[in-house]
Amino acid sequence: MIEIQHINQNTEVGLLNLDLFNLKANSVAKRVLEKEGIKYLLSQLNINYSKLCYNQNNKPFLLDNERYISISHSHKYLAIIINKKNNTGIDIELIRPKILNIKQKFCNINELNYANNSIEMLTCIWSAKETVYKINGIKGISFSEQIKVNQFNINQSTITVSIFLNNNWINYNLALQKIENYYLTYLLNEI
Repeated sequence: MIEIQHINQNTEVGLLNLDLFNLKANSVAKRVLEKEGIKYLLSQLNINYSKLCYNQNNKPFLLDNERYISISHSHKYLAIIINKKNNTGIDIELIRPKILNIKQKFCNINELNYANNSIEMLTCIWSAKETVYKINGIKGISFSEQIKVNQFNINQSTITVSIFLNNNWINYNLALQKIENYYLTYLLNEI
């Protein structure tokens, strides 16, 4: 039902199966279930839910200002990353064919070419771009023009993603994990 990974001395990732949690929590409304899941997962990461807030761009932050947080959920999974030193990001995405309908909105020509209509590759690209977007939390970013995912192999455990901000490319190293029929990406470090 729950998995906590200690990535390094500053970073922890929590993953909660909401379907299994729902059996225990007895919540049926999706929003209520997600909120209860966040409370539970934060408690497992030793964080009091009352410290969780959101800024004007809906980016989560902790009132203690001692740690950075990012939250993602997709269907039956909820994921949270905590970093003690730096802004962070996480995303989890269900692998679904409907991503083919929106690929032009988030992929540049290079990404479209190497993804070659692979639903799994496109899901990884989307998840990686969402993760980098969440790190920075700035509205109005063009996913196809301002965020680029370096070519990768679907079996890699890390991928490199860049974002163009303030006339500069910032590069990130992200973890890439397949969990059942989902892809999970999260920040490892800025490079």
